[in-house]
Amino acid sequence: MDETPVTLSELQKNPALVVSKAEKCPVALVENGRIEAYLISADVYEWIVDSLDDQALVNLAKQRLAHTVESGENDL
Repeated sequence: MDETPVTLSELQKNPALVVSKAEKCPVALVENGRIEAYLISADVYEWIVDSLDDQALVNLAKQRLAHTVESGENDL
């Protein structure tokens, strides 16, 4: 996924334009030639959070399954 670089000065001058750009692709907020932060759309953020939640559930299920197998329990 490509990113669009935007200076913090540009963000201050026209925040609506920068937010509009972030709806299409991540915006790299740059100050003194260094990326300070990223601005992403709400949809991308929600997808990231959902993916992390899903991964946490997968990890929990794997731990429980491993514990069940190790202890010889059969009551999944």
